Amino acid sequence: MIKEKINKALRISYLLASSFVSDLNENDRVELDLWLNKKDENSKLRNEILDQNAFEQRAQQIDRIDMPKEWNRFQTQIKPVTVSLQNRLTQILKYAAVIVLPIGIALFILLNHESYVPQLANLPIEIAPGVKKAQLVLSTGERFELSDSTLNISNKQEGVEIKNQDSRLNYSATDGQLTQKAKYNTLIVGRGEEYQLALADGTQVWLNSESSLRYPVKFTGKNRRVELSGEAYFEVTHNAKKPFIVNTQEMNIEVLGTSFNVSAYADDATVHATLVEGKVRVHNNVGVVKKEILRPNQQFVFSKNDNSTRVNEVNASFYSAWKNGVFTFEDESLTSIMRKMERWYDIHVFFQGQDIQRLKFSGKIPKFNTCNDVLEMIGKTTHINFKVSKNKNVIIRMAKKEE
Repeated sequence: MIKEKINKALRISYLLASSFVSDLNENDRVELDLWLNKKDENSKLRNEILDQNAFEQRAQQIDRIDMPKEWNRFQTQIKPVTVSLQNRLTQILKYAAVIVLPIGIALFILLNHESYVPQLANLPIEIAPGVKKAQLVLSTGERFELSDSTLNISNKQEGVEIKNQDSRLNYSATDGQLTQKAKYNTLIVGRGEEYQLALADGTQVWLNSESSLRYPVKFTGKNRRVELSGEAYFEVTHNAKKPFIVNTQEMNIEVLGTSFNVSAYADDATVHATLVEGKVRVHNNVGVVKKEILRPNQQFVFSKNDNSTRVNEVNASFYSAWKNGVFTFEDESLTSIMRKMERWYDIHVFFQGQDIQRLKFSGKIPKFNTCNDVLEMIGKTTHINFKVSKNKNVIIRMAKKEE
């Protein structure tokens, strides 16, 4: 346990130090961002480290250390693997030593050798699939944890009955009257979770992992407007007089009655709306606005890199299969696939080599299988190996020829 904590501290120290010296590669940047976003304390610690006065004081302490002497004293406890350090790596290790000084000089000694990078063993650890779970936040700020338990909060919302049963949240209109100001609820689905929701107008919504939907308790006014972050599949109840509108940060989707999938994750390079049946009008909110009316099996794509838009002809069922318990891929990059695996299995994926990320994979995989099953299926067709650690880190590398 202590060794794991030390390795983790070393790894984060190295990433922080590297970010100070130069730009991180994509994998290291993602790893550091995950750590920073995991807890508010992590971001606070980073800001404290960046405090100029405190940083300079720690740097002066490091400069006063007789490194050869400390090494001779330390090597009786740890057998190192020495490496020849280039100027940039030496600079990174100096910064890392400043960061971890409170942990002790032993860590700095470790940082000067290959042992500063924690090695992940290929352990037979089963990673379970995600679960049907969510959190409901009422307009009052009250929060309810949702799963397969029964929950009835009809008395807490005017004009609507809210009931959770069998992992499904259902809103149904009653004779009660809403106040003039619409009340909004938010359904939050975390990493490794998914949930289903029936809105007050009968519209069915499936929310994928790491997603949230903000919606009025009861639709009033000239339209039915909801706000989505992440991914959701919608089956909209037809109402020609009151269009249904899905707002994301980058685009809006307007429908009268149809089925479609929207993927709008903050950490994805693209946002897309895919029409299964019916007709939708889509337009982007960023860059040069383009409005498109989609037909079934068409997909509106917005690229965050250059604010461009395009319409693709696709097999729409591939983009909605997740709600039916299946991952479906067609010539999809391993990077894209692993991002979905991270959200559903709550894992952290790291690639050893750029070429691996560009590998393509096609197939159908049951999403309620263990992560190990999924990795094995992908590995058999793409000739890659996976290493899994106890803290659900997955390292992907190219398989050797003899393997």
